[in-house]
Formats: sequence, C-alpha cells, structure tokens
Amino acid sequence: MDDSLEALLEKATNPKNTYEDWEFIMAFCDRVNSQADGPQIALKIVVPKIQHENEKVCLLALTLVEACVKNCGHKFHQELGKFRFLNELIRLISPKYLGNKTPQPVLKRIKELLYSWKIGLPHEKKIGEAYEMLKNQGLIFDESVSLDPTLETRAPKPKVALMENPKQSEMLRRLLASKSPEDLRAANRLIRDMVRRDEKRMEKLQKRIESVELIQNNIKLLNELLAHFNSDSREQERVLIEELHNSLEKQRPSLFKMASEVKQDEDGMADILQTNDDLIRVLDCFKRKMEAFPRTGPSQATDTPPSSTATLPTTNSLQGAILGGN
Repeated sequence: MDDSLEALLEKATNPKNTYEDWEFIMAFCDRVNSQADGPQIALKIVVPKIQHENEKVCLLALTLVEACVKNCGHKFHQELGKFRFLNELIRLISPKYLGNKTPQPVLKRIKELLYSWKIGLPHEKKIGEAYEMLKNQGLIFDESVSLDPTLETRAPKPKVALMENPKQSEMLRRLLASKSPEDLRAANRLIRDMVRRDEKRMEKLQKRIESVELIQNNIKLLNELLAHFNSDSREQERVLIEELHNSLEKQRPSLFKMASEVKQDEDGMADILQTNDDLIRVLDCFKRKMEAFPRTGPSQATDTPPSSTATLPTTNSLQGAILGGN
C-alpha cells in the first residue's frame, strides 16, 4: 500500500467515503510525524483539498488538518500558525477572494477551527491576529458558538484520545496492522468511539473553563464597583453591587463541585484555587464596604443570603473537597 502523504491524503479526503475514514486519517498523522518536513508538506498539499469545489472534500480535509493539530505536535502547530497557510483560509472567508463561493458548512467549520486554534494554541500569535482581523472586518461574529470542544484550550497534548487506555491502544494497533477488511472496519468503529468519548470529555472541560471565567469576570466587576463605592454613591449602584454579590454567593458551590471533579495536578486546578481565593477577598471587601457605608434609606435591593456573613471557605478547604472527591 502506498503510504506517502499524497496517497494517504487522497484516501482520507475521497468524496466517495461514507464517513470519516480514521484509518487513513491516523496513518496520515503518523506519516507527518515520521518525516522531518512532514508538517510543511502536509499543509502544502492539503490546501487544494480545503479549497476544492466539492464540499465534502473540503470538510474531510479540514477534519484531517484538525486531526494533525491534535496528533502532530509543536512543529505542526508552527506551520499551521504561519500566514502562508492562514492566508489560504482567509481567502475562503473573505468575499474579496473566494468567500462568496465557499459553501456555508465549510465557512462555518473554518471559523470554528480558527477560533479553537486561537484559544488552544495561544503561542501561535498569527492565528489570533488572523482571527481578530476577520472579526474586525465583520466576517466573524459570535465567538460563543465557535469553539470546537474537542480541542484542548490549555497545552494541547498529542494523541490523548487514542492513548489514554493502553488496552484499547494495543487493540487498535493490532487491528490497523491487519490486512483483513473486517479488522480495518472494526478499527474505524473503535477510533470513532474513542473520538466521541474524547469529545464529550473536552465539552465538559470547556464548560468548566467557561464557568470559571464567568466567576472571574463577576469578581473583577464587583471589585471595580466596590473600589468606587462610598457614602455619596447612588442607591442604584448599591443595588447593582448587592446583585453581583448575591450572584457570586450562588456561584460559590460550583467552585467546590469543579474542584472535586479535577485531579490535583490537572490543568485548571490552579485557576479554580486562585478564583476561590479572589472570591473570598471580594466577598470580604463587600462585607466591609457595606458595614462602612450602611444604607440610610429604605432598602430596594434583593435580600442578601445569610451565608455572606459566615466564615468563607479557604483554599485549603477547597483542596480538602478535592481529596474527598477522588
């Protein structure tokens, strides 16, 4: 079997494929990793497929690129982050070039991937620059629906989905090495199953990251409002501060829940602990401000939860929750 990058590309992006053929996709990734100039050649030959007139070929090519992002490491990320490749994607989005001819599903997928790479590969600055340029031109709008949940947003690790279970990895290796069509079909089914499980795991990770960011943003806003709050502040400002405070009080249990679900050395634990410390400080600041500048007129705010005057949990207690949850 011809296992050159060109041959594997043709098989992985064959429009007659009824589904994403992970046998050839993973073989392509392995070939990229085995050649010193693999990343450069891979992106060069995949561009015509991404810009192909057949929509299915375009989407299969984009799936192939994303598989390489997850499995081919830093050298591939460096090539991906060069304008030489990014400009080819921009051509497909911009109406000045091919944007008016690009099918909507392909446009949507490119935008999703660009946003995912911007978040997941922050060290590749040109990806972020390309994305922001398209955003400023009004060619990309709602970021909140654009993130591909299967991409690690912190320090992507190659081949995580396929290598977490040693038994499955060994079974997959044997199936892919077999010449039996039935074994190859079984390998495809196994890969699709592992990818689906990894996608669910990454979706859960992304929701956790978004929840922590929401709490961090509320903490920052409350800190800013409290910094300017004094005896001359209007009632509306007090009401807004109290509403933010109540919202953060309600979000506190979610930090404990997230901490119990994250391993001690897992990416994201430091953010959870830091957010908890920041939350403790801002709630304490709120209490002191309200005591220093009590309301003089009738209350118009929502009731403050009794827990706001209770002892706040420390980082050590969060770590206790972590140890108790694992």
